[in-house]
Amino acid sequence: YKVCQMRLLQVIFYGSFFIEVILSLRASPEISTKDDTEKTPAEYVLSYGYRFEEHKVQTKDGYILTMWRIPCKLNEECGNRRPILLQHGIFDNGFSYLFQDIEKNLPMMLIKEGFDVWIGNSRGSYYSLEHVDMEGHNPNNYSGAYWDFSWDETAEYDFPAEITYIKKTTGSKKVPYVCHSQGCGILLAYGSNHPDFLNENLDAAVIVGPAMYAYFQYSVGVDFFRIIQFAERWEATGFYNVFAMDAYRWASGFVAKYFPWIWILATDFIGGWRYEVHIDLKRLPVIASHEPGGSSVHSYN
Repeated sequence: YKVCQMRLLQVIFYGSFFIEVILSLRASPEISTKDDTEKTPAEYVLSYGYRFEEHKVQTKDGYILTMWRIPCKLNEECGNRRPILLQHGIFDNGFSYLFQDIEKNLPMMLIKEGFDVWIGNSRGSYYSLEHVDMEGHNPNNYSGAYWDFSWDETAEYDFPAEITYIKKTTGSKKVPYVCHSQGCGILLAYGSNHPDFLNENLDAAVIVGPAMYAYFQYSVGVDFFRIIQFAERWEATGFYNVFAMDAYRWASGFVAKYFPWIWILATDFIGGWRYEVHIDLKRLPVIASHEPGGSSVHSYN
């Protein structure tokens, strides 16, 4: 039975891989990105006429998270707007909400509707590599204490810290929450243990592709990594940092700019093939210049 199961998985893997190659080749975009690939998140947002604030949030276990606030446009009074928090998925970062043509991004749509937009960056992602004890928890030590966390800690400490900080800063009684993948997983995990916190602090939640259980998913890459025991093999190297380094981001941006079909193929391999294209493929180098976001290998288990 196990042999048959393995053979079936191999057939599905190679068949799906072939389909993804064909789809990716057909979707290769014409590249036109102006200078957005070279901008920091602050430069990017400000250059399109929106206010930008960077906030540092300390968790109970000493991690320092970076949050971005885009309250309104530069040429308008922000007033008393309703805050809303957007949270990214695993191995990602907050810029994933910003890479489309500016007015097509969710934060800008929410600002237009009168919201004060906050974007979170989870511990271990590229924009949240700080700790109160940088000597003992140095993120540049890829085998060190800083990387000794999983998404359990992200749920238990990061999620409530961000919500509490937004409430304290804005004076709002409750905060709506929009999330993707692991960003939704930490909401559901924390809420299952602390339901009163959700009732007292959140008045709405929009969950997109919540990551709670990996069995019912259509990612060839995830199946492949599970079969080869990727997380266990990566841990065995003694390096717990996954993708949160400049080298990965440089390689990602380079491939997306000069070999876009390879970048599309790689993302389809992990995220599942596309029957429809939902992003502007000309913006690939912009998102690629900020990806992958990175995390600890323990978060993959």
